[in-house]
Parts: sequence; structure tokens; C-alpha cells
Amino acid sequence: SFCTLLVMSAPTTLTVELLKGDPRRKGDAASKPEKGEYQFSHSNQAQESVVAPADRKRQEKLDFRVPIAFVQSSAERMEYKETLVRELFFFIPFFLMYVFLVVVEGSVEQTYFISWSLGSRLYFQDIPPASRVAGPTFGRTFHEITDPEDFYLWASGTYVDLHYTRDDENERQLLGPNYVGGPNIQFGAARFRVQRMGDHSCSLDDRWLPLNDSYFPQECYAPHDSKKLNTSSFGPPGREDLFPFQSGCFAGYIVGDMARYDCSGNIHDVSLNLSKAEAVDTIRLMNPTNGFDGFFNPVDARFVSLSFFSYNPAVDHFGLTTVWFEHSASGTYIPGWRTVHFRVYSDKWLDRGIFSAFFAAAVLIHLIAYIVVLHTAFKRGKFLERFLQVWSLLDIANIISLAVFFGFRFTWWSVSQKTNFQLTTEGVYDTDMEDISVLYDAQTFSATISTLIIFLRLLKFNMLSSRLGVINRTLDSAAQNLVNLLAIFLMVVLSYAVMATALFGSGMRDFYNYENAIASLLRMLIGDFDYDGLKEEQWYLAALFFWSFIILGLFLLLNMMIAVIGDAFEQEQNAAAGVPIADEIAEFFRSSWRTVKRVVGNPKAAVSDAVEASQKGLRNQGKYGIIEEVAREYRHSLPCEHVTVEQFLLLNEEERALVLPNPKINRKDLETIFCSDELGRDKYRFLRPEFIDDFWLDVVAEYRFFRDEKEIQKVAKRKARIKVAGVTALRDILNPEADDDEDEAAATSRRAAELFSLTVEGLENLHSIDGRLKTIEEKTHMLGHVVSRLDAVKLQGTHVAEAETLQRTHDTTEAKAVAGYSRYLRTTTAKLPPV
Repeated sequence: SFCTLLVMSAPTTLTVELLKGDPRRKGDAASKPEKGEYQFSHSNQAQESVVAPADRKRQEKLDFRVPIAFVQSSAERMEYKETLVRELFFFIPFFLMYVFLVVVEGSVEQTYFISWSLGSRLYFQDIPPASRVAGPTFGRTFHEITDPEDFYLWASGTYVDLHYTRDDENERQLLGPNYVGGPNIQFGAARFRVQRMGDHSCSLDDRWLPLNDSYFPQECYAPHDSKKLNTSSFGPPGREDLFPFQSGCFAGYIVGDMARYDCSGNIHDVSLNLSKAEAVDTIRLMNPTNGFDGFFNPVDARFVSLSFFSYNPAVDHFGLTTVWFEHSASGTYIPGWRTVHFRVYSDKWLDRGIFSAFFAAAVLIHLIAYIVVLHTAFKRGKFLERFLQVWSLLDIANIISLAVFFGFRFTWWSVSQKTNFQLTTEGVYDTDMEDISVLYDAQTFSATISTLIIFLRLLKFNMLSSRLGVINRTLDSAAQNLVNLLAIFLMVVLSYAVMATALFGSGMRDFYNYENAIASLLRMLIGDFDYDGLKEEQWYLAALFFWSFIILGLFLLLNMMIAVIGDAFEQEQNAAAGVPIADEIAEFFRSSWRTVKRVVGNPKAAVSDAVEASQKGLRNQGKYGIIEEVAREYRHSLPCEHVTVEQFLLLNEEERALVLPNPKINRKDLETIFCSDELGRDKYRFLRPEFIDDFWLDVVAEYRFFRDEKEIQKVAKRKARIKVAGVTALRDILNPEADDDEDEAAATSRRAAELFSLTVEGLENLHSIDGRLKTIEEKTHMLGHVVSRLDAVKLQGTHVAEAETLQRTHDTTEAKAVAGYSRYLRTTTAKLPPV
């Protein structure tokens, strides 16, 4: 290579000369560079190789000169793209493994129908009319319960009729499993649970209630608070421990409308192996009797629920169905129900367990790779910048969510193995199954979070395409303005939520607390609102509240956000290069193939490169990064003509890049820059000439494309200016007074545009511009002459119009203008320089 010859040969001189104003070059016109350019000269002229005819085109590209700033930015872009390609190769199998892991868990469609068949029957089935002592009540269901008596009748009537189909022990042996809601097998026992508040969980106000009068209550039961529950057992006389208190359970929470309820409380189990009559007798133990207020006392009870387990062999899913109602301190009953579906790990899931272990290993590798990236950024002094990037934060969130997922998953395996569960006829409520259901539900929740993050990470790879990358750049460009608008939007929503809760909270469910108020206000912005309800609650303030929020939130803020994103998108779309999609796909596969070829095609060379990079201290940056660093350091070493050192130090990185010298270099000049010192020669040998050749060919192709693209845009803008000038001149010739009448002015402008198109078309045909002009520069030069002629039309319009009045065959102003303009074009275009 050139570097090896440079080191082994006799001492040579490498000079970088600023040729602007150099007296030694005054007579050498042929070799004089452009103003302000640097030129490289080598004293080793004998080392220039002879280019074979077959390689002439390749050699021309290697000798093509490109501004060094473009070389630097290209290396930076290629380094980023190659990094993205490597990440994509790792991300694709990672993504497919995760999708397989989620999909293989089973069909959600079947579990939905299981939930509906189990819960809806209890929730919407009518209470048997004959079970009401005070007379039949038709149509009353669980979600219409309004007093404790209804609850007891529902439990001993509706629930027993649906879940106990056997009248005695003989029928239990004859009919077999206790099916409920189709093929779902109910097993174990059903559990009633009640959470009661302590009698002194709140204090009475003696200003209103006399504390020594037994007619008035002397106890105060607060709204639900898990820290103030009554933890004592209770029951009817003689059986005060019938309903013990359970605490410290692992099971999850039930989120109601007013509070969040854990699995603690006083419990009462009813075996599912009982006959219907035995089940009714067991449930009736909860009814109030003399000296016993009942299992559900409306004074102190705040939450009552019924839970039972079921198993569907066809889907291989277990279910924990719970129906409940909340009883607020104000006396309101709020019902609800849900079914939590889960599975119990068994030996037949061994293949899934092995796959999960492999995926956990992949997550661990991903974590190690991320730590290596952060370590590399730390070595390069860019740790904080790398760590605070959006994609880096998404990586961290993804790793954490997957770690939580596997934590719950392995715990679920462990608890399932320890349980050794098998369906039995023993009527016992299994609390271990509650723990398994919570663990399975927790891993499902963490998996959904991971799914969202993984799909967001896919947006990162949009940057491999200039077209798809516009979306990322748009969000990045509009981020600052969006954050400001979102902050204002949040303040508006929060202030109106407080206002809505105060005005409408006592009469409308949508605004009875801040959480519901915020959700209702956001729904209001998309058209989901109850304006009549607002007017019924506060008729004199409803209109002011509603329209002020719609104007501020929808008409102003949301539309401003859309405008900000639209402006940013338009700017990025205009700035983006119009690369054909086929070229983008080809470039992606070329860069991918280069990456795979370096690693897979020649693994020995890849390993040796890694070892050599580690030995020479180059492992903290890629090959393109080395080129970018060398180009940047070289630009910094050149003298700045218009900026002092003190001024240069005050500039930021982008401003420094603008004032630094930007000489044009070719492939050999880049090699010369590398070989200026011992460290550079080590870097050059590490990169290898073949790699630098390929890099330079890509840079030249990219530079030529961007240069031609800019020239095309210049020509398009110049053509637009030509048309504006020509149409304006023609309009003034056709009818100078047209501006006084809008309709006449519009008609004149349309006619002028038509005449301009016809005359320009005739001019192009006259000179055969499209056929004779070979380059964009020549066409721009030609159009420049046309512009100068069209600009002169307005000045000479009056003279031409007066001269043409001598032609008696033209009676109208339009005919005179057309004749004069045509004559002017014929005389002026004849004077244009030949092409």
C-alpha cells in the first residue's frame, strides 16, 4: 500500500499548500485551483500506478474530488447506518422469538367467551321470584341489588340454581362433574368475602350528634380504608368464629369504582360438592338472626364478593370468577364482575419452558450488548448523551419490562411445581390457585408493556430509509414545540377537571372524581359528551364550561399541535433527498451484505480485526467512525482565515463545522491524511485499502446524487421565476388597466399564462433546447438569458405595443400584444449566444 511504501522509502515530504495568492503559481494557469482550495502534492511521483483500461471508470471515481466536510458527514451517516443494520440483525430474531412466545400462550378469543359464559349468568340472571318472602319481584338481577336482603336472596337463589344441579349425594355420583356455563368444570369451593370497617375508624362531630343519647349512633364507620379494617372474626350467637378474618394473602387486587380491594377480609366457604339443599343451608348461615346483623351489614360492610374456580379442558385454561359489589359510606351499591384466566405449568409444557429459557438468555445477551454500548460511549466521552437518547431509554424500559416478565414467569413455574395440583372432589377453596392466577396475570400484564415497547423500538429502524426516516426527523424537529404545547394542554385539562368535579361531580358519574373527569374531558375532545346532562346539572354554567373548553382544547391547542407537526413534516420532506424506493432497497441490501460478509463470510478476518482493534485501542469506534474522526481532526488542523482562536472556542459544534476550511480531496488525498503520522498509519492498516476504496466509491456516488439533486432544485426555482416574470410582462402588455377589476385581472392573468406557455414552447422548439443542451449547467445558462429577455419585456412593452398599432389586421389590444411579443421574441432570441 501507499502507506507501507511511504514508511519504507527514503524520507519524503508531504505538503498542504494554500494556493490562494501564492506567487509561485501565478504563471501556472492550468494547475491553478479554485479560490480558497487546498491541494495535496506528493514528492513520490514514481509511485503512481498505471490504471488499466478496464479499471478506468473505477479510477475516475477514486480520483473524483469531494469536499472533506461531506466525507466526514458521510462517514458519520454510514457508521450510524451500519450500527442500525447490526442492531436490526440482532433485533429480528429477538422480535420473532418474542412474538412466538406471546402467540403460543393460546387464543384470547376463547377465554373471552369463557369469561362471558361464567360471569354474565351470575350477573344478569334474574333472582327467582319465589325466593322473595315479601312477594315476587320480576326482573331484579345482581347488578340491581339495593339492600342486604337482595344479596341473601341472590346467593341462596340465583347462585345455587346455576351452580348446584344435584339434589342429593346419589345424583352427585350419577351425574359426574359439576359443569357451569357449558363445558367449564367447577371445582373446590366458592368463597364469600366481606371487608368491614372498624367501629371507631372515624370520629363523630359532637356539634351535631349527642354522644350520650343512645338513640343516635355512637360509632363511626369510615369509607373504605385497608388500614382501618375490622380484623376480628364474627358469626351468629354460639358460633362467633364462623367467619374468620384472612390477611396476608398474595392474591391481587380488585379495582372498583371507589377503591382498590385486596384479598383480605372475613371469609365463608361453600363447598361445590354439596347438594342443592345443603348449599342453601350453608349460605343461609350468613343471614341475619337474633343478636346477629348478618354477614353483610350495611352499616360497616364496604365490599362483598363471591369467587370460585373453574377449568375448561378443551382450552386448557383455568378461571377465577369473582362477582362483587361495593357499598359506599353514602349507601350506594356498585356491582361488578370479572374472570381472570390463567394456566398451571405442567410437564407437557417442557418445550415452552426450554424456549423461554433460550429467550431469557437472548434478553441477557441484549443486556450485555447494551452495557457494552454504554461503555463505548463512556470511553468516547458521550455517555450521558447516549444514555439520554429516546432509543436508549426505550432499550432500558424494554430490558426492565422483560426482566419483570421473566421474574413473574419463573416464579409462576416454581409455585406451579410446588402445588402439584390435581382436580379433586374435596370441597376446599385452594388459595395456592389464587397465587398462581395472580402470577400469571402479572406476567401477562408485563408482557403487554414489553409488546408496546418492542413495537416502538421498530420505529428506530425507519432511519435506514430516507423516506421512512422523515417521520422520526419530524417528531425530533417538532419535539420542543410539542412539549411546550403539551404542557399548556395539560394545565388546561387539569384546571377544567377540577372545575368539572366541583360543578357536575355531585350529579354526574363522568365527573364524580378527578380521574373520571380527566377521562371525560379527553373524550369530549373527540365528540363523546353529554351536553344535556351538563345543562341539567348546571344550566347557567354548562354552556360557558363546554364551549370554553372546546375552543381552548380543540380549536386552539390540538390544532396548533397538528400545525406544528405538519410544518415540521413539510420541512423535513423538502429537505429529504428524493431517492427512489428501489435505490433505497438496493442500498439497504448492499450495506447489509457488506456487514454480513465481513462477519460471516470471513470470520477469521473479523476476529483478527477485533483483536487488532483491541490491541491498538480502536475498539471504542467502528471503521467508519475512524474515518470520521481522522477527517474531523484534519479539518481542525487547517488554519481558519476569518475566525480567531478565541472566537472559534466560543462557537458550538455546528457553528465550528461551518467556519472550518472545507478543501476537496480524492481517494489518494485521504490516504495521505491517514499516513501523516504513526497512529494514522496504524489506523490505515487496520482499515485496509479495500475497505477505504469501497467507502470512497459510496461517497462519490452519494455526493454526485446530492449535487445533481441541488442543481435540479435550482433549475426548478429558476424556471418558476422565469414564468412569474414572463406572465407579469404579458399581463401588463395585454391589459395594463386590468388591476382595477378583479374578474378582468384574473382573466388577463390566465390568458397571459397560456401565451407564456406557448411562446416558451416555441422558443424551446426553435433552438431544440432539450436535444442540444447536455448538462444542467448549460440549461441554467440558457434560462438565464431567457430571464434577462423577459425582464426587458415590461420595460419595452409600451414601445412595442405602439409600434404594432400600425398593423391594421389586428383590431384588439390582445392581438396587438401577441404580435408585439412574438416579434420581440423573434428579434431578441436571434441575438442569443449559440449553444
